[in-house]
Amino acid sequence: MINELFPISDDEIVESLMLDVRYQYALYFTSYDEQSLSDKSLSRFRKRCYVYKAARNAVLLHDCVTDLGKKISRMMKVSPGIRSMDYMMIEANIKN
Repeated sequence: MINELFPISDDEIVESLMLDVRYQYALYFTSYDEQSLSDKSLSRFRKRCYVYKAARNAVLLHDCVTDLGKKISRMMKVSPGIRSMDYMMIEANIKN
């Protein structure tokens, strides 16, 4: 996801990991004394994701975001039957 959000290379991610707490937090490395990550680790991870995606015909990013949305709505106790309305829908209902 970091690679998709920020157009940087794997080498730049590995270099930034030592100095930037945001990358350490995103990759769950904040509790480690040493960061054991290399550019090979990222390429192997990408390969495993590709194999998983091909085997299950899954869209990983969509599945991840959908699952997080469900967990957040459960945590906030939002009923799935409640539909959200934007200002365009409210304006159309007022006109009607």
